[in-house]
Amino acid sequence: MTKKTRKFTGNIYPVEITESNQTTNGVLIDLIDWERILNKHLPAYAKNPELSIKLELFQLNYILPSLTKIPTANYPYIDEATDTRLDIQAKTHEFKRKYNVTSGHAIRIVFYEDAVGQEGFRITPAFAEEYLYNLGQWGYLNVLDPYLVKDSEVFLGDKDRKIALFVEGELGVGDRLVFRGAYSGEIEYEEGFPPVKESAVEREITTSPVSLLTNRTSRIGLYLQNVGSADIAFRFIQSGGAFSVRSAPILKPGQTLTIEHGKLVYPEKHPSILEGLLPHWINLTLMVATVRGSSRVLSQEFYF
Repeated sequence: MTKKTRKFTGNIYPVEITESNQTTNGVLIDLIDWERILNKHLPAYAKNPELSIKLELFQLNYILPSLTKIPTANYPYIDEATDTRLDIQAKTHEFKRKYNVTSGHAIRIVFYEDAVGQEGFRITPAFAEEYLYNLGQWGYLNVLDPYLVKDSEVFLGDKDRKIALFVEGELGVGDRLVFRGAYSGEIEYEEGFPPVKESAVEREITTSPVSLLTNRTSRIGLYLQNVGSADIAFRFIQSGGAFSVRSAPILKPGQTLTIEHGKLVYPEKHPSILEGLLPHWINLTLMVATVRGSSRVLSQEFYF
């Protein structure tokens, strides 16, 4: 079967964490659910889909007014010209040892990847972690690089995984963590078809017109049979349209009207225009009535 390809882009629904909704007791907070994103873009009735998705942007904006603010002079001085990587790591480690969750100056965030298992999601080793402080204003963190990937590597999503967050430390009044992101991707799939539904009606009719079938845009096939003893007039019309027995086609007792595979089978002669308009009027309301007396009619329709 020939496969189709659909490219897509989208934004990751913002996740905001505050004092009122912070998850405690070691429970992870979902940030990115790749399966949910796939289902959002998956075409209806697609079969055997294969997903390729790239995380283009993932950032954190935060403000933490409830934490004790650290004087600017207490932040470590980093000289990018002379400090080596080990020097920077040592200064940063000493700063975090002094100002941390226990001291009331920071909260600690840890990024995890959840993998689908037989008993739900299991925690895989953390990607990275960071301490966040009260900066006196909104702070910004590029989560994608260097926390999920380093040096502009590509981060590819997997429908069987989630990106999750653990927060150590209690958020207070006014504290907010807001995660946002964007992605691009491609789905390769085999095109399937929706299941065909069927509905059958048999009823007695008289000279008073009745609606046997209502408008249905997904109707693909129809059988209409006169199973009584009197002539039946029928017509497909717009909902609320006029119906006249005198100008309507007739089904004599025992005759059947069939519409299937885009073809009309009608025992009486009919103008070729009916064939041309078939895709239009097969979806309309079907009105029926007897020419005189009463009769019975059987209808069967097929639709998606």
